[in-house]
Amino acid sequence: QQHQGLEIDSMTALSENLMVGLSAVKIDAEYKSFVNGSCDTLNIGETFADLACDTNADGESLGVRDLSGETPAGVHDWSINANATYSFNMNDATSGFLRLEYVFETEVPLVDNVPVELASRSSKNVNLSLGLNHEPSGLELMLWGRNLTDHESLISAFPTTAAPGSFSGYPNPPRTYGLTLRGNF
Repeated sequence: QQHQGLEIDSMTALSENLMVGLSAVKIDAEYKSFVNGSCDTLNIGETFADLACDTNADGESLGVRDLSGETPAGVHDWSINANATYSFNMNDATSGFLRLEYVFETEVPLVDNVPVELASRSSKNVNLSLGLNHEPSGLELMLWGRNLTDHESLISAFPTTAAPGSFSGYPNPPRTYGLTLRGNF
């Protein structure tokens, strides 16, 4: 693989209580040479032409495909995380924080052996958490929410075993809320 990219990582205190952060990565990745890539050896290629095996001069399948010059599956063109954390003291014994986070990743094919029409991944998630820490008792309480935008995407995909032409995948977790209580004794 060959990678070219740009990375930005910055965290700044806007005040004594407010921290903001930004991380961004831009990657231009491509296979420099990958002549034995996986392909559709079951000949469902008419439906999913992007998986078709390369052929020789007689039109016979070579059982592989040349992915040289192609972008590897699973490598996002852009990945961005923007966040802000506000810290506060409620009294001498109790402190807390409020954190907001936005996670963005451009859409990419998940794997090279599943059609991109069926299995791609991106991210446009908002996460939020509110935490309290009571120092004398050692108790910490956190109320949190993940994927508040309820963004739907796959996190994994694969050709289904013993079912030629079928594909399976696992979805990302849906909007989720929780309460965490922790004690330090």
